[in-house]
Amino acid sequence: MIGCPRGPSGCAGISWRRGEAEDDHSQPEGHERLQEEDIVSKELSAEERDVLVRFERDELRSAADAEHEAELARQAARNTFNKTKRVNLRVTERDFNLAHARAREEGIPYQTLLSSVIHKYLSGRLTEKK
Repeated sequence: MIGCPRGPSGCAGISWRRGEAEDDHSQPEGHERLQEEDIVSKELSAEERDVLVRFERDELRSAADAEHEAELARQAARNTFNKTKRVNLRVTERDFNLAHARAREEGIPYQTLLSSVIHKYLSGRLTEKK
């Protein structure tokens, strides 16, 4: 349900639902019928409208690994609120410079890069080359 396009006092308090007055009386003279499509097009981006249209046409299908993707999203959400701890560590000047250079290449702060390397190593996703 939405309010009158002319503001709260423009329609004498009548609420509109998909082009019809809630009390089934005709709209006051001079009002264009509000269409659901008009409302949606103003609130959604072009990409969102495209997804909505494709959804309504039943053109969207679940990804083959949808459950895996959902679990990754859940884990990311849980990790968002994990508290971090401050760590001070000493590294050689060479390693420090290499970390800075790699972080610049990646477009991230060097602290984020080092944290990511530590996390990947500890979680088993980063291993030594043999």
